[in-house]
Amino acid sequence: MGNPSSAAKTTTTGIEQAYALNNPCRLRLGEIYCAAPDVDFKVFFEDMETYIDLPEHVTLALNPNDSVLAFSAYHHGVSRAGRPDDIELTEEETRWVLDATRHLPFDVIWVEPELMPG
Repeated sequence: MGNPSSAAKTTTTGIEQAYALNNPCRLRLGEIYCAAPDVDFKVFFEDMETYIDLPEHVTLALNPNDSVLAFSAYHHGVSRAGRPDDIELTEEETRWVLDATRHLPFDVIWVEPELMPG
């Protein structure tokens, strides 16, 4: 199966190569929907900066009450993208995220399961 970290590098390299060729249409990405992702909050936004221009739209769903993500944050020592702690971002990174929601094809959805019907 190989090393998972090398697979991630291959994927990132492939995206970067397609982008470097100035032909992002080759990837044919429409909507990227991230449902409370269990990935380092800061790394998520660092990675997003490299691909935000490729898809038509990116949506990040946050769940501030997700207990599994809370445990994961405890385990990893940093908050998760699906349950972020905004104090982990620098002022410049916070500004980039806010500008992205205003000027780029990027939305953030704040999910509160207790308010959902059913």
